[in-house]
Amino acid sequence: MKKTRESILQLRQDNKRLYRKVAEAKAGDEHIIRVAFQNKGLKQDAFHNMSGKAALTAVDQKVLSKTKRLNASKHTTRTYQQRLDELKREYERIKPEGGSGAVSSSAWERKKEEDVMEAVLELLAQCELQLQLLQKEFEGKDLTAIMKEMGEDEFYIRIEENLPEYNTRVRLPEAQPLELSDDAAKRSDEDEPGVLSREVLKRQSQLIVDSNLKKKTWKRKKSKFWPKEEI
Repeated sequence: MKKTRESILQLRQDNKRLYRKVAEAKAGDEHIIRVAFQNKGLKQDAFHNMSGKAALTAVDQKVLSKTKRLNASKHTTRTYQQRLDELKREYERIKPEGGSGAVSSSAWERKKEEDVMEAVLELLAQCELQLQLLQKEFEGKDLTAIMKEMGEDEFYIRIEENLPEYNTRVRLPEAQPLELSDDAAKRSDEDEPGVLSREVLKRQSQLIVDSNLKKKTWKRKKSKFWPKEEI
């Protein structure tokens, strides 16, 4: 009986000691949180009933998240600053010498002239390509027969212009050429290295058709000034 009482007393003392340690640890965590969040009651309440280690982990995560957002904002700011510097340099380049703040019209005119010249050069390059294709097409052919065919085309154009408005020509839809995939075109080139690929022939044919259409349109306009033949 005496041993039982001694055991009960020992257990009670151990229990009190453990409660005291838990209370001290909890008080220590609360003290850490209270010191870390002085004068910030709302943030302190968010870590209520949390251990000091858990509170530090949560704080570290928040700091890491805000650091990432700050770095992203810095990168965006640097990008905008670089773009602003480029715009300033461009403005200084085209700004008039008087420094009135208005961009000179001569700078815009020069830019416009450069664009026009570039477009003209591109058009000349296209015309040169079409001329080369026509030379290849008519190479070795009878030019007399070709000129005769062109004269017949002009004759039919003049006839069409003399037709009444209600007598219109029905234009049939043009047949669409079959398009090969890139792989098929490559295989065709590999099989026949000495022959042009279908894709190249198709592009050349389209260029020739466009050239002929432009030529016929020019002849149609020119024929308006020629005396019309009686039919």
